[in-house]
Amino acid sequence: MGMKRTAAAAVMGTVLALSIFSGGSAAAASSPALKQGDDLAALVRSFNSTVNLGEIYDIHIAYDKLSNQINAAEKAISKVSGKSRRASLSAKYIKPAKIAKERVIYEVSEYRLMKSAGRMVLEDKGAAASSSMKKLDRLKVRAAAIKKAGNYAALPKSVNETLSGIETLLKTNKFAVPDAKLKYKVSDTALDVFLLVNRDRQKADLPMVTLNERLSYAAEMKARDMYANKYFGLNSKKYGPINQMLPKLGITSFSAAGVNIFKNYPTPKSMRDVWRKTSSQKEIVLNAKIIYAGIGTDHEYAAHFFLIP
Repeated sequence: MGMKRTAAAAVMGTVLALSIFSGGSAAAASSPALKQGDDLAALVRSFNSTVNLGEIYDIHIAYDKLSNQINAAEKAISKVSGKSRRASLSAKYIKPAKIAKERVIYEVSEYRLMKSAGRMVLEDKGAAASSSMKKLDRLKVRAAAIKKAGNYAALPKSVNETLSGIETLLKTNKFAVPDAKLKYKVSDTALDVFLLVNRDRQKADLPMVTLNERLSYAAEMKARDMYANKYFGLNSKKYGPINQMLPKLGITSFSAAGVNIFKNYPTPKSMRDVWRKTSSQKEIVLNAKIIYAGIGTDHEYAAHFFLIP
C-alpha cells in the first residue's frame, strides 16, 4: 500500500456498551448466592466466547472481570447455610468458572509480564527487562507442565502467535526506542494500542513496528492540542500538519508520516475496532513500510502516529 507524505484518517464517534446479566427465576432474585452464581455463569459463557476468539488483549481485559465475579460469588456462597448446599453451589458455579480462568491464566500472565518488560525498556531499565524475560522463560516451562496435567482445552493458535510476536520484539531489542532526554511516560493505554497495532500487522503477515517514545510524546501533544483548543482535525493552528509538527518536536529523520485521530473512543479495543472498519485508517496501520509507531491520548482525544524513516 502506498502512503503519501501525510496520509491521514479521522473518525469521531461515541461507543456505549451495556451488559445485563439476570437470574432465571424468582428464587435467584431473592437469594444473593444464587444471584451471584447466575451472574457468574453468564460471565463464564461470555468469557469462554472471548477466549475462543483468540485475542489475548480482550482475554486480558475479561480476565479481571471474571476474577472479581468469582470472588463475589464465593463470598455469597460462603454465607449459605449447610455444608452440602455450599458444596453444591460451588460445584455448579465456582468450579467451571475457575476452570475457565485457569485455562488462560498463564497466557494472561505472559502478556502482562511482557508488557511490564516493555515498560522497563521505555524507562531504559535494560537489566530489569532482561530479568523479566528470564521469568517469562520459567513461566512458559511451568505453564506447559500444568496445562498438560490439567488437560485444559487448547487455546486458539492466535493467542500464542501474539505472545510469540511480543516476545520476539523484546528479545531482538525492537520493542521500543526510549528517549532519555524526555521527561515523559507512555501510558498503559498507549502500550496496549501499540500491541494491538502489531497484532493486526501479524495477522496481515507484515513486519511488526517499534514503539518510538518521542513519537508517542508527539502524538500526545497532538491529542492535548485538540483537547485544549476544542477541535477535531488533522491540521493544528499551533503545530500545522504532521509533517510540520514532527520537526518542531525533535523528529526530523523521516521520509513519510501518517496519523489516525480519534475522539470519544476511550479504550484500546474501541480504537482497534474503528481502524479495522475504516479503510483509510486500516491502510495506514497496515502500511508495509512503516517502522515506528507513537501513540498518545488526552481526555477523549487520541492520536496514533506512524513513520517511514
